[in-house]
Amino acid sequence: MIKKYFAVILALVLALSVLSGCGEQIKKDEKVVVSVNGEDITEGEFMYYLLIAKNTIISAGDGEDNEEYWKTTEIEGKNAGEVARETALKNAVELTVMAQKATEMGVDNSDHVRREKRQNFIKQSFGGSENDYISRITELGLTDENVTKVVIKDYLAGELSSKVDIDEPSDEQIREYYDKNYYRAKHILIAFSNYESDNSDGHAEALKKAEEVKALIDGGADFESLIAEYNEDTAINDSSMGYVFTKDVMVKAFEDATKALSVGEISDIVETDYGYHIIKRLDAAAVYDEFLSSKSRLDQKGEKTGKDEIISFTKQEQLKVMVEQWKDESEIKTNDDVLKAIPLTTKEDKK
Repeated sequence: MIKKYFAVILALVLALSVLSGCGEQIKKDEKVVVSVNGEDITEGEFMYYLLIAKNTIISAGDGEDNEEYWKTTEIEGKNAGEVARETALKNAVELTVMAQKATEMGVDNSDHVRREKRQNFIKQSFGGSENDYISRITELGLTDENVTKVVIKDYLAGELSSKVDIDEPSDEQIREYYDKNYYRAKHILIAFSNYESDNSDGHAEALKKAEEVKALIDGGADFESLIAEYNEDTAINDSSMGYVFTKDVMVKAFEDATKALSVGEISDIVETDYGYHIIKRLDAAAVYDEFLSSKSRLDQKGEKTGKDEIISFTKQEQLKVMVEQWKDESEIKTNDDVLKAIPLTTKEDKK
């Protein structure tokens, strides 16, 4: 149920696997999309950020990567294609500003480090296969130079937190952040995957089962008892707390549905890519101490606690404030005509 946080580098791994290529769109003489303190971001490098932005938008909704979707879909009153370009531009500028600041602060940007980070990316994303790496980025219209630039910028930006002066939050600030930003919910998931067959994708069968469970709830059945009997979510073992989460951690439909509930209220059937959910919102404050000492589900190594998670988020917010200030102090020149002319789909998608 958890939507993983991605660094820019990890985000591309997913984008590489699910989005269509843009190979015919990148010209040999690449035009400059935006300049940041005299450093040019060309069309080729910008396509990297655009792929990630497109993937993020597609993953958050039910769309497909085609021309019709980007032209006709609206996201909070804006055209989806415009949102993708604006998001890509924002990310490109921010990452470049952060990389520049990290270099100013003495983060190692030597040729040796650059080669090492490039090889680490290929190992992580393509199992170390240079041929697979080159083949896939070529399909997407990217060059090794384009990708390596962003890989290095991502590394430099990641080193910033160790260089800037960021205050450790007090216990009071940790509690304030938790009360303001965290939600708690339990749910009953009827998973599509459990009902798939040669003739079915599992949706109709899962919906039928979810409707049966919802009827039991509406008839007065105990929610906790129904969780034990019907819940098909294998990702959560902490039955006492349920999910305790902040913004952008869970899949969007789950988060939105939880936020719309009052404490103690149970949702209608909610659909996500995982299946059909029936969600009960619970009091997050009641498990504050337990959450602080529990293992953070956002830490794949299982070494950080909920308290560590909140400390990390508060420090990220401090860093965001710094980045905004650095952006305000930067000379940023956007070539709007070049930006608007960058296609969101290939010629093949338009057929």
